[in-house]
Amino acid sequence: MVFESGAGRFLQVELHGIDLKERLFVFAFPEAPDDTFVAGIREYGIMVPPVLQERQAGGFRVVSGHRRLAGAVEAGLATVSCRVVGREIDDKALYFRQVRDNALTRPVNDLERAGCLDRLVSRFQAEDKEITEIMALLGLASGRRILEQYLGLARLSADLARYMVDHAIPIRVSSRIAGYGPGDQSAVSALLREVQLGGSRLKGLLDLVEEIALREKSSVAAVLQTGEIRAILDESRWTGTQKREKLKEALVSIRYPMLSERIGEITALIKEAGPLPRGSIAAPPYLEGTALQAAFSFASIEELRESADRLAAAAGSRSLARVLRLLQWDGEE
Repeated sequence: MVFESGAGRFLQVELHGIDLKERLFVFAFPEAPDDTFVAGIREYGIMVPPVLQERQAGGFRVVSGHRRLAGAVEAGLATVSCRVVGREIDDKALYFRQVRDNALTRPVNDLERAGCLDRLVSRFQAEDKEITEIMALLGLASGRRILEQYLGLARLSADLARYMVDHAIPIRVSSRIAGYGPGDQSAVSALLREVQLGGSRLKGLLDLVEEIALREKSSVAAVLQTGEIRAILDESRWTGTQKREKLKEALVSIRYPMLSERIGEITALIKEAGPLPRGSIAAPPYLEGTALQAAFSFASIEELRESADRLAAAAGSRSLARVLRLLQWDGEE
């Protein structure tokens, strides 16, 4: 594969002579520079020179460095040191060079990988050998399944794509959402505006929602737009963390009604056993375990004795004995 023809030459180029509107070689996602990026350019300049190509009619097109140049404009720079390559290099070779420039100088996120591979396939009709080489350059193992997984990210809505990058959502989760239709994606996007979820929590929530939708012959959007779920998301008094926990509780209750009933029964039995001074007795979350947990605090020997006496009394409680038997339930509906 030929990435370049000659190393090009370095020039101090006036920004007004560079076409910043052409999108053929755009790589960065998100494209727009943030305030921190612009502030860094304003203070230190551009550390890695963008790559430009001269145009026959004059001026330059951007091969690599769209975000850097946009940041330079916002920072108020008039000129930028750039590497300029000749007009004889064709678009495909320029694109390969651009990918190499980005992949070797900074971390690359999944949406950038996806956009790059999509352009290789749809715009440049790259051969399998070329795609394999670029995938390696992007830090990916070769294979059709992996390629298709990344190509699928092109179906993500703009706000979900940004969320996937900002929260470092793994490809196995982001590609799953990319497979949803517009309505389901919109519902997930609305949810994530209210409740911030990392990769593992988002996967767990999607597992529950999809299972409910499958059982009820419904959709992801229909499940997330039920009155119970919307009431949780719209509650202004709760923090994001509180909404997240209540959302999980509600979905577990819908998905596993017998489990929800058993949790309610166990909670009532623990309460019946009586309070623990300055402490509590609790079942494992969602009954994922077979042991009760007792926690208490004390600031004196007398308080310790009081808690110990209460625990000893609880040991003879029929209610707690019943709870321990119920925890052996296997959860099957």
